[in-house]
Amino acid sequence: MSVRTSVDFIGTDRLETADRGLTYGDGLFETLRVVGDVVPLWSRHVERLSASAARLRLPAPDTDAMLAEVRRLADGLDDAVARITFTAGLGPRGYARPGLVSPTTVIGVGPLSLAPDGYRDGIALRLCDTRLGDQPLLAGMKHLNRLEQVLARSEWDDARWQEGLMADLQGRIVCATAANLFAVRDGRLVTPPGSVLLPGLVDLHVHAPQWPQLGTGLDLPLERWLFEYTFPLEARYADLVFARPVWDASPQGCTSFSPCGVQVAAFSHSASLGRRRPAHLA
Repeated sequence: MSVRTSVDFIGTDRLETADRGLTYGDGLFETLRVVGDVVPLWSRHVERLSASAARLRLPAPDTDAMLAEVRRLADGLDDAVARITFTAGLGPRGYARPGLVSPTTVIGVGPLSLAPDGYRDGIALRLCDTRLGDQPLLAGMKHLNRLEQVLARSEWDDARWQEGLMADLQGRIVCATAANLFAVRDGRLVTPPGSVLLPGLVDLHVHAPQWPQLGTGLDLPLERWLFEYTFPLEARYADLVFARPVWDASPQGCTSFSPCGVQVAAFSHSASLGRRRPAHLA
């Protein structure tokens, strides 16, 4: 199935050649997962896109219209991936923007296909020779200048490697060419520090009862994941001998993140563990 595309909320795949996103990479993008009509972490995408637009001195994006268009284009797809591209719009030759910037919004949506073996068996990584430059003014943005990632990804065509790690000019691992990067060190999640780091959006809204199934069933549709993993697991919490060790262990794995605060976890649990349920809830 081909990608469904709109430009400025009109169904077309044609973009003006004078668009500054095309001629100068003057713009931003966000890549989203769409499950039914739900866009996970949409508020985080809005926050990053809006803040980045302000930093690039672009007009504020109409994120409500963007969300409605993503849902329209994803209609009928159970699991989809969407990309929103937000550019500085049309302009004459030269780096200077026109006095009045009229942004262009390009949205493309297509079916998402995940490889279950990657979740089950892991993936093979290589270290890329291409290094990431240090430009603090652009740090944290998903801007349209991706040539460093393009060069890094062009370093291999061997099917043995599924991703490549990229380092900064000092040789410190910063990111993968496309994937989010974090590590488990001494039982704690950590992310790389550095001014070139691009904050990734990973669902770290963590429920203590789900801790034992961390990383399982990620390739499944939501309904199967709930009925095959989540509901059977949560039924076991009626047994406090099972429940207490889970709660004691789970917060420690989520309390240490990098000083730059790239990933933030919201940890949820029940305060009534070990207490008798009220009679009206029994």
